Amino acid sequence: MKRNFLLYCCLMQILVACAPAPSWQVIHETEVTSGATYQVVLPAGWMRNPANKEALFISLDGPALQGITIQEASHHEAFKKIKGISTPDILPSELAELTLALTKNEFAASRVVLLKNTPALVAGHQGFRLHFKYETSKGLDYEGIITGFATSEQVYIIKYYGTSLHYFPRDLPVYEEVVQSFQVTGE
Repeated sequence: MKRNFLLYCCLMQILVACAPAPSWQVIHETEVTSGATYQVVLPAGWMRNPANKEALFISLDGPALQGITIQEASHHEAFKKIKGISTPDILPSELAELTLALTKNEFAASRVVLLKNTPALVAGHQGFRLHFKYETSKGLDYEGIITGFATSEQVYIIKYYGTSLHYFPRDLPVYEEVVQSFQVTGE
């Protein structure tokens, strides 16, 4: 029995070691990509995680250091995790409040501090821009920007985060370019 157990443990370790790692796709040239109802220009040299089906996620140096996420969701689905309600006529300030509440919910183990909440124009739509910082449970400081807006059918959220000391300031201009390139293509 003991021998079978050891054999089983060794076999499991071999199987785990042979499992494929999540495949990241390098964006070799500046690339225009499309979601269900949007189009955006992605920066060359960054990597895309095709395994993420809920959102488009890209990173240059890895998700622990920085990343940009683009999410689209129906009004009904957008804030389901926090039982928030979005409607086609939601004000940008209300959308910002719901997004901040969702962000605080996502980073439950950390401390989220809102630094700035300003109006923003994204893809010709009135929206918001949140600048926040948070600290992980291990004491690592991050900063983030969330830009978002709503149309009659969808809620669009474009997030950026990075470690405060190096990656956030370094890659913020890339995020700004991604936001500027964002276009709604249909609903």
